[in-house]
Amino acid sequence: MKVKRNLGSLLGDHHAVVFERRGILLLLEEEWHTDRPGYWRRLFAATEDDAPALARITLAQSVVRLARQTSDLEPLVGVVVTSRDRQGVLRVVRALFGMAGADPLAVEYAPWLHACSLLAQTGSDDILAPCATLVLCLFDRNRERSTEQLILLSRCARQLFGIAWRKDGDDSGIIAGMVQAIIETFVVAPDEGATILAQALHARSHSAWPTCVLWMANMADQLLGRPDLVAQVYSVVIDVFASDEAAHDAVQGAWLEQARVADAEGRKLSPIPKPQPGALRRDAVEALAQHVAKFVDAAPVLAIRTIVRCLNRWLSRNDAARSNPLTHTVISLRGRPVSFVPRLAYISENEWSGDFRASIVKRFVAADSAEFSSLVDELIDAQAPGVVWEALVNTAAHDARMRSLIEEWFDQPAALQAFADAFARLIVRCSPSRG
Repeated sequence: MKVKRNLGSLLGDHHAVVFERRGILLLLEEEWHTDRPGYWRRLFAATEDDAPALARITLAQSVVRLARQTSDLEPLVGVVVTSRDRQGVLRVVRALFGMAGADPLAVEYAPWLHACSLLAQTGSDDILAPCATLVLCLFDRNRERSTEQLILLSRCARQLFGIAWRKDGDDSGIIAGMVQAIIETFVVAPDEGATILAQALHARSHSAWPTCVLWMANMADQLLGRPDLVAQVYSVVIDVFASDEAAHDAVQGAWLEQARVADAEGRKLSPIPKPQPGALRRDAVEALAQHVAKFVDAAPVLAIRTIVRCLNRWLSRNDAARSNPLTHTVISLRGRPVSFVPRLAYISENEWSGDFRASIVKRFVAADSAEFSSLVDELIDAQAPGVVWEALVNTAAHDARMRSLIEEWFDQPAALQAFADAFARLIVRCSPSRG
């Protein structure tokens, strides 16, 4: 009892807290082990306005040091659920979680993440926010995490995501943070993470959908343990981007037609309209372009199939927006028809599609004979656009397999016309005068 009186008087004295802090922490540790209910009563009593701020900080530090078992913070959860002093309880939660997040190397993850899970189930926004903040702090400030810690973080992040996602309110920041956490821990829970991310990827009506897709695009290289999910990310992003581009091309085409009429009449038009920012626009597409080489290396056939489909979707959207749809060329390869648009300057000059094509060419060059043959079949099955075939023809000068493949095109006028420039370069490079 004397110890308790001394501890109470010390915590109530600002100068004592400053100069006797180490002794106070030892007394708090003794009370933690001998009188846990009394310890928690003291902690919540310190939220009163007349309690020294340093005393509240010291108490929070002691909890961070002492909470080691999963159940150690359950009394805190119980008070949050039952207390009528909502603001006082929130002050305690924010102080404790803030202190734990400030020093993640000293934190035992299990009790804190267990408390986050229990508190988040209340569904209260004012509780959900500090829980999500703690999870992100444990990520950002401790990069040397063990597998066990990653498993705990992944489980808690998925639970917080689910609660915030179902609310579909003003929790897009929390949702985005938890998507980041799920991706960061994807390696320890790929199936569970893929289920949640796929749900978010296809929920276009959800308020947080654009942010979630952008995070998945930016961190696609960390999802390669599930190439099928990465393929879905590429498809969704390119589909949205193609839609935006097609809409802009339609506006641009209409403006050019008006410009021709105005020029004939001696009038001037306002400047050509710029594309309006869509939900994702170029940020997500350019992020995927940076990761495409890793995707192709991780799952060559699936990646090339996905890339070709993305390019074709983009082409078809742009073709549909044109007043005069482009004609397709049909030639034969391996006795099978290959249909494509011969040349499209706007896709040839497009930065992201250039990265996509370059990744395909790089994989063809590196492939062994068996994989080379299967990749050719994949391009034929997926009806790869002409710019992809042209890029591959350009490799024929230093790749005998490609020269052998396209030999049957030499007898096809449509092929010679479609790839005239590429064949001309090939002839020059392979001529005897060039060795």
